[in-house]
Amino acid sequence: MSQNGDEKIIILTLGNSSVGKTCFIQRYTNNTFQLSNITTTGIEMQRKIMKINDKTYKVDFHDTQGQERYRSISYNYVKNADGIILMYDITSQTSFDSISEWMENIRKIKNEQFPIVLVGNKCDLEDKRVISKEEGEDLAKKYELPFYETSNKDNINIEESCLVLINKAIKENEKEENKLLKASTIKLDKKKVINKKEQKSYCMCKEK
Repeated sequence: MSQNGDEKIIILTLGNSSVGKTCFIQRYTNNTFQLSNITTTGIEMQRKIMKINDKTYKVDFHDTQGQERYRSISYNYVKNADGIILMYDITSQTSFDSISEWMENIRKIKNEQFPIVLVGNKCDLEDKRVISKEEGEDLAKKYELPFYETSNKDNINIEESCLVLINKAIKENEKEENKLLKASTIKLDKKKVINKKEQKSYCMCKEK
């Protein structure tokens, strides 16, 4: 948490190259859509300031490169992420088939409670669809993830999928904070008990 009370949430986008991660983030953070063939190199970041439950959050979206040679970079960023948008393209069988590999690697780093949303992007391209909505839903059920089909162009389910993920990330962070607070309190209580025992022992020795 920063001094002015703002809290930071880090959201990572993962998925194969060209599934629409960059356009997705631009649509959510700036409400703009620009069809572009420019490839993301490494990691890029976009920020959105949000007010949730009377708290101000700086939500940083880290846009990752999906090509194979960059995946080790992406996985390094998973460690510090508070949530992940895992994306495939409904017109690409390869991107859909890769989701299991992405999930396998994420689970090596994060536990099963870690917030992830599965997104089937480009649902405006119905005439080019090769992955049915039912297939996406079945895959989401397999990993127990929220699922949305989205369109960057038509602004379909962009806000909905992001808000679900951000709220999940906030709840998980609050749980972790409560655990740390509880552990810290127990540690302090134990220290007080030890100090009292040492003080009592000292007093008894002094009386003798």
